[in-house]
Amino acid sequence: MMRSSSFRRWIFGLGSAALGFALPLAALADNYPDRPVRMVVPFGPGSGTDILGRSMAEALSSELGGNFIVENRPGASGILGAEAVAKAAPDGYTLLVASNTTHSANPALFRKLPYDPVKDFAPVTRLVQWTAVVLVGPNVQAQSLKELEAWARAREGKASYAYANSGGQLVAATFVQETGLKGITPVAYKSAPSAITDLIGGHVDFLVVDTASAIGLLRKGERVRAIGILAESRHEALPAVPTFRESGYGDMNPPLFWGGIFAPAGVPAAVVQRLDAALRKIIARPDVVKRLEGLGAQPWAGSPQELNELVLSQLTVWSNRVKAAGIEPQ
Repeated sequence: MMRSSSFRRWIFGLGSAALGFALPLAALADNYPDRPVRMVVPFGPGSGTDILGRSMAEALSSELGGNFIVENRPGASGILGAEAVAKAAPDGYTLLVASNTTHSANPALFRKLPYDPVKDFAPVTRLVQWTAVVLVGPNVQAQSLKELEAWARAREGKASYAYANSGGQLVAATFVQETGLKGITPVAYKSAPSAITDLIGGHVDFLVVDTASAIGLLRKGERVRAIGILAESRHEALPAVPTFRESGYGDMNPPLFWGGIFAPAGVPAAVVQRLDAALRKIIARPDVVKRLEGLGAQPWAGSPQELNELVLSQLTVWSNRVKAAGIEPQ
């Protein structure tokens, strides 16, 4: 049996060890970041997720006094970028600017993923809800969603739509399914800007894309038109564009489009807390709110727990909507 004095020394040793373990974690948070932080955007430059990531990287660099660098890793519907972060060291120096594509839709759209959206990531902060818009190219003589439906029906087997993420894919596929259109060819792109380029060039006929990717283009008067917006009401950035409900498609309520920040699973909780506090402070700043709203995004700050709950709930929602749209997993 252990003597009482020995027992006390043993207990003291355990307490000292625990304290010694806690102190480095606290110091880690205080000193974080002491080297550059990669913020991986799983889509190309100019996409809504990219614009969000660059806004947050710039603000975090100022807020935390470090160097946050955006790294675009587009491809495979966001899978390449998400996988890279899932497999990165869980030290807080690699983050993912994620969306409903990587964490809500991909599990329903792909039979096998190289990452688990729940087990492989530590939620950091929920950031925004997105709005999406339907664009038509110069070869489409349609001024409304109803006219687009009629135009596509008259060109059965010759019309096409582009998509650069799961949201655009699901909305376009649902539109085709619900209207009974036949022979509409879907064309996948790595990112919204490349899809928009082909839309302008007349290589595809219509596109569903986040407003952040589209607004600058529309303001410049490029040869595309916005004919429908996926929102409960018209957006102040595009006041002339009617909602789906106004256009007679009230039953086509889209699933939630959202954006947030994740780290690899196992990242120290103190680092998550430091990042979350900074991000929620940033997302509430009037200048950030104004910029995001001008891009059609609604600031939607939320805790790591709220982001985790969002992921869990939206996995079911997107799975059901993908099945209803008749999309076969790849």
